[in-house]
Amino acid sequence: MKVKIKQIAQALHAASQGKKPKEIDQLIDNTAKMLTNLHLQQQGKELLVELAEAERQSKGIVLVQVSSKSALSPKDLQLVERWCKARLNAELELMVQIDPTIIGGIKLNYLDREFDATVNRAVSRLHQQLINN
Repeated sequence: MKVKIKQIAQALHAASQGKKPKEIDQLIDNTAKMLTNLHLQQQGKELLVELAEAERQSKGIVLVQVSSKSALSPKDLQLVERWCKARLNAELELMVQIDPTIIGGIKLNYLDREFDATVNRAVSRLHQQLINN
């Protein structure tokens, strides 16, 4: 049976609920030993990402990755947050990323969905239309 990092993170998160700091330290030590035994210690960063996601899910928070060519202004970030909250009806955590491959516009990734309002996508769609006609 292949153990996935996501499963380990979810189990660690569930096991840590209501525990005292010393008990959590022991859980972390045991998890580190298990990762070593399974030869998965190099996936520690992925485990932390999945653990953070498990914590967000337990609190009903949705992670929204916002990608753009350059930094968005606070006003633009407010607009993005308002737009997402209206559609998702949830608390949000915005993760803003600069993507130099984006010509202009923004791309949002959340809940295994993508909203692509980039110039790249518009150019790609126009290219496809020209090829198909």
